[in-house]
Amino acid sequence: MDNESRNIELNICYGCTKKLSEGEYICPSCGYDNSRRQNPGNALPEGTALNGKYLIGKVLGSGGFGITYLGYEVNLEIPVAIKEYFPQGYCTRSSRSYNVLTSTTAENIPAFSKGCDAFLDEARTLARFNSPYIVHVREFFKEHGTAYIVMDYVKGKTLQAELKANGGRLETGRVLALMKPLISQLDDLHRQNIIHRDIKPANLILVHDRNGEHLVLLDFGAARNCVSNETKTLTGMVSAGYSPPEQYSHRSRQGPYTDVYALCATIYRTITGAAPPDATERSVDRIPVPPFSAYGLNDPQVERALLHGLALQREERTQSMKQLSDELYQEQKPKPDPRKEREQDYRRACDLQKTAVTAADYRKAIGEFKKLTSVFPEAAERIRECEDAIKNLCVKLAVKFAAVILAMIGVYFGFLRGRIGGEEKSDNSKPVISKPSSESSLTSSLGSASTSYSVGDIVTFGQYEQDNNLSNGKEEVEWIVLDVQDNKALLISRYGLDAKAYNTSYLLVTWENCTLRNWLNSTFLDSAFSADEQKAIMTTVVDNSKKQGNSKWNTDGGNDTSDQIFLLSYNEANMYFSSNESRQCKPTEYALANGAYVYDGEGRANGYGVWWLRSPGSSQLYAALVSSIGGLNYCLSVKLADYVVRPAFWLNLESDIF
Repeated sequence: MDNESRNIELNICYGCTKKLSEGEYICPSCGYDNSRRQNPGNALPEGTALNGKYLIGKVLGSGGFGITYLGYEVNLEIPVAIKEYFPQGYCTRSSRSYNVLTSTTAENIPAFSKGCDAFLDEARTLARFNSPYIVHVREFFKEHGTAYIVMDYVKGKTLQAELKANGGRLETGRVLALMKPLISQLDDLHRQNIIHRDIKPANLILVHDRNGEHLVLLDFGAARNCVSNETKTLTGMVSAGYSPPEQYSHRSRQGPYTDVYALCATIYRTITGAAPPDATERSVDRIPVPPFSAYGLNDPQVERALLHGLALQREERTQSMKQLSDELYQEQKPKPDPRKEREQDYRRACDLQKTAVTAADYRKAIGEFKKLTSVFPEAAERIRECEDAIKNLCVKLAVKFAAVILAMIGVYFGFLRGRIGGEEKSDNSKPVISKPSSESSLTSSLGSASTSYSVGDIVTFGQYEQDNNLSNGKEEVEWIVLDVQDNKALLISRYGLDAKAYNTSYLLVTWENCTLRNWLNSTFLDSAFSADEQKAIMTTVVDNSKKQGNSKWNTDGGNDTSDQIFLLSYNEANMYFSSNESRQCKPTEYALANGAYVYDGEGRANGYGVWWLRSPGSSQLYAALVSSIGGLNYCLSVKLADYVVRPAFWLNLESDIF
């Protein structure tokens, strides 16, 4: 080192770049001692000159692919940050010349060279950006057998340090305000084909300057990606909790959606105080991302946007920063008055009560009032009135009921005589009716009850493999009666009969063109029912409109269809079942063998399956489901194949098989 550089070295503090008096070694401002070499052995020592105008100070940080120093620009007399390309394990440093020497391992030489070129190429592109939200690149050059990037020295503390100083998390409004301009800047970078690959709280600096409080993003990772692709190693390539699944494999494509995952994980960590589970744990152990409610938070819009950005499959994830911004910051609509919205429903329920004649009519009114009690407390009194009316009807019908019982006894003894005399023959195609073991929690929808069927009955009809023992043939299928209207009854399978995807491809899809509808009305229909039984299953015009099918997300459900076998819609699952418990459905052994998923929202096996509804979810890439705990506000990707199928159909009670 020449004398000029030596003099500069002696008069600059390597800990803060403040000037020192002649012969002074300990800085009066920060206490750094220039007489002691404090940088680690793999780093350049303090006072090293670079490119004829920079002096190396203390190490600010180091990672698997580089070392960042505090530097001093001699001509401008300003502090800078200098990042040196130094991938650990691929190179060493000469103790005399400070040159970086590439490891002689065959695969390390091209990896080092390719990473170095990518390091400089990205610096060249970043230098064109002059943004307060991205660290500014001032210069880049090669020296000492490696490459260097000179950047503005950003004064502030990391977001990670800010979180620690504030009890682990920040207020949601402040977080969203900090992230909004950064999201926009990242969108611009992505359009220039620059992917950061390591967004996390430790790489974000919180700054207060003329632009106000804002974040500055550091440490881009093009070199990291090149080295991983060249050497097929993942050591140091990922940040647990923040890296998406595609960063765990050198074969997986990366893109803007890679940064979307990391940024959503960072926002989630900043708001909730905890990083999401590692991507590998989520994939292998099916550990879910805890909802906001687990942290005492309630912000559905932000939660939905972040969970969409944290989708494990990249094709199911938010695809761009622009899309993330739209989902996070979409204008909030004023909350509607629930009484005003449901006023017509309440009047309709009152009209049902006024015109009720049969017990079924009153039960229908009760079902409607039950849906309205949270909005109209007076509906509880209406329910009691309907229950009293049903009791009065029961008293009036007691004599008629007794007569029916006597008639049934006569028929029964006649049946026995016929059996003893060998006159009665078995008819396996005739439905068998049994009552549930406990009081049904189902509610009737419409119409007067048939004399043979009642809401809540368990009906045996058709045969399908259920015990997963193919050697003993198919088992009889049990169905729950959901509704009875004069000469027809609506049935749904008591158990989840199979595990299928709603659609075998991840596409925008509706009930009309999904593969599950085709399977139900062809393969399943032919397998489960005889020709005579199929004739008794009515062809139904299935309503797929937004109003009738899906009031949760209001997604377009496509055209109406004509089906023999169908799935319930979101609204129908809410209407025909009175509670979450009544909606719970256990898969058969056969469905379990086909991969049926039986875990609750916390990842615990509870024996109940998640079953498909025909309505779309928040978009046509998703379908509505009933969760394993019976909840309805729930939708997932149409191509997931581990959710169960509960077929439904209208049965003609005047069919010849009866």
